[in-house]
Amino acid sequence: MEPALLAEVRSLGSTTGGRLRQPSYVGLREDAEPDVVDAATVEAGVAASAQGHGGRWRR
Repeated sequence: MEPALLAEVRSLGSTTGGRLRQPSYVGLREDAEPDVVDAATVEAGVAASAQGHGGRWRR
């Protein structure tokens, strides 16, 4: 199965177990392809979201 959609989610960070704290759905991303997102990109987005930077994934 291949990912077809990419969603933006904001959160207050993550737990030590890797779960998002209070995640909130923002919307679908049309400016990026799902296959360009990997674990490192997601972690960077979680960290940015926790710091109040909106959680946008950056390349």
